[in-house]
Amino acid sequence: MRWRWIVLTSSLCRVALAQSPPAAPPAPPQPATAQVQPPAPAPAPAPQTTPPPLAAPAPQLTPPPAAPPEPGRKPPPARTGFQMYVTPVATVSFPMGDASDAKGDQLAARYSWQWVPLDVGLGAKVLDPLYIGAYLDLGVGWEGSDSKTEGRCEAGDGVEDDMSCSSVTLHAGFEAQYSFSPAKSMSGWVGYGAGINMGSQSISDAGRYSETTTASGIDYARVSGGLSLRLSKGFGLSPFGMVTIGEYLHTRTQIHNITKFSGAIDDKALHAWLTLGLRVVIFP
Repeated sequence: MRWRWIVLTSSLCRVALAQSPPAAPPAPPQPATAQVQPPAPAPAPAPQTTPPPLAAPAPQLTPPPAAPPEPGRKPPPARTGFQMYVTPVATVSFPMGDASDAKGDQLAARYSWQWVPLDVGLGAKVLDPLYIGAYLDLGVGWEGSDSKTEGRCEAGDGVEDDMSCSSVTLHAGFEAQYSFSPAKSMSGWVGYGAGINMGSQSISDAGRYSETTTASGIDYARVSGGLSLRLSKGFGLSPFGMVTIGEYLHTRTQIHNITKFSGAIDDKALHAWLTLGLRVVIFP
């Protein structure tokens, strides 16, 4: 059976080949001298289209220019020549140390703290930073802390027995002051001086009785320092502090304006006054 299928298949293949058309002859070869065709031209580039203009940006609001800063106030130039100072009733002094070497004779026992309504200096700036001049200050107060003196001063009744007690101090001499920055509006300064001193204590009973004891001597050192505020060419202020170291050499006691005793102090001692205040300076 198998061989029959083989024979039948072979016969069908021969019939199909016989019925198919003959193949076309091959194309003759192109001669070697054939002209080469030029390449096709490249396509022209597409025309560029300009994009439509964008909308104009909104104008930016520019803030107005800031006003130029005002120039700082310049201090007055440093100067030489006349200068003076005075206290505008804003100075106080406090006693320290001993009036003499006698037992219990402290300076505060004779004189209370002093209000200094008068403190004057007259001189000149010989150099921009250097002042040289004379000084005078006057202080007033009450009696000191001595118990006997306080008892007498407080014994009056204010009518028939009108007791009053007071004290006065005075310092005068010469001084020099040095300013660290004389051309600036604010400058520190230091000073040194020396001169004479006086302290007086008075007890009065409405004219029926009066007694005054006065001591005088030398101020060996008047050391000061402060801050100079040069507000203008002709005006300035100066808060300051000062320590005056001195010694009483002579004493005098008067009763009813009659001198009862006058002489040298045998038991001398050093004392000091601490002064704090404010000065007005003319032509700082």
